[in-house]
Amino acid sequence: MLQVADNLVYECRRLLITTDFQTALPERRAMVRLKERVYKIYKLNYEGLRVIIETNHAALSDMRPEIHNANSLGRLKHG
Repeated sequence: MLQVADNLVYECRRLLITTDFQTALPERRAMVRLKERVYKIYKLNYEGLRVIIETNHAALSDMRPEIHNANSLGRLKHG
């Protein structure tokens, strides 16, 4: 999942640079595949991000991590 997230961030950043500076970089194959699965990508400025955080602050404060791995690092036996 980390590799997918990293690839998505890279391709979004590349798209942003290509769009804002109108460079002639060809679209990579990874972006073509991502566009088949990602509905929309939003470009947020600070104000937009602030509004999202303020609107969802109560919901975010109730979030707790979910641990799916029963063998957490704290319980690993060495040796």
